[in-house]
Amino acid sequence: MYRNNAQGRADAAKKFTKYFGKDDLNFSEYIDDKVSAVTGIVEFDIIKFDERLHEIVGNYDEQYHCSMKEIIKRHYGNDVANFIESLFL
Repeated sequence: MYRNNAQGRADAAKKFTKYFGKDDLNFSEYIDDKVSAVTGIVEFDIIKFDERLHEIVGNYDEQYHCSMKEIIKRHYGNDVANFIESLFL
């Protein structure tokens, strides 16, 4: 979980770019600014991210019969899967 302030957003964005920069993903595209302002934490739009992930790695839930977390582990590694999970738990 990251605080919805300049430092929290910068920390999360830096990690996101490190992990997903090669796929041209922009962290700010997956943040719900309105909800983040209300909750005080960076609110990650996991549905939007999931849709984009399908574009990158294919229809993993049907093709590989695995979850988003599992395909992130396979494609990017455990640290990345844990990072994404930290954004919405």
